[in-house]
Amino acid sequence: MKKAFKTVTHKVTKRNILRDFALEAVPGIFGTIKAYQSDPLGLTSRLIQRVAKNGIYEGVEKEWKSLKETEKIKDDYGHTAQGRVCLTELLDCLDADILDDVRIDTMRKIFFIVAQEKISDRDNPTPQLLMKVCRKLESHEIMVLLASYAIYKATEFSEQHYDIHNWAKAIAAKSGLLDGLVYASEDKLIKCGLIADRTHSDRSGIGKKETFRLTDLGIEMGKYVSASENAKG
Repeated sequence: MKKAFKTVTHKVTKRNILRDFALEAVPGIFGTIKAYQSDPLGLTSRLIQRVAKNGIYEGVEKEWKSLKETEKIKDDYGHTAQGRVCLTELLDCLDADILDDVRIDTMRKIFFIVAQEKISDRDNPTPQLLMKVCRKLESHEIMVLLASYAIYKATEFSEQHYDIHNWAKAIAAKSGLLDGLVYASEDKLIKCGLIADRTHSDRSGIGKKETFRLTDLGIEMGKYVSASENAKG
């Protein structure tokens, strides 16, 4: 009986802590909290997501203003079709999608290097496509793509990496991911046109050996992200 009482007490205490955290985290949301009284964990999760997203919104706004003030982004860029589409994809991702730090960070890098018109002009449709494709990817898929690009640019591969297992091991070593996550990333990256499919009847080989499986679109994504990182030094 005592054990059962302790279990119930622990659950009630946990629910109260979660509810109190929600009240302290975001003031003025009592109506929302009332609606979630039966699911305080769900409410807290949503609030944490919102607080984190608000911080990213503020960071995007701060960076935009800074680049405009230093004239790295032209005054009229926000009115271009490219600017509107790319920014909309970034903000929609923040507003509608489950928070994924790697995805958001990658989209943010692409957007701001594009907005500065350093490696492409405002009439180039590639940035819009990259933002839309990037939004479909999970963090581990982006990490595989960027690791592939890093290996390709540094020419850190040879004929032995044309075997799918050696390819995956090289990606895992570069990205820090487990081999299994590298394999799990293949299908989406192939469907999005970022890496080439496997080859041979037993699917033991890789396509586009000369670019370490990267397609033209995959190389473009790596190029934009790399340019953004280099621009920040």
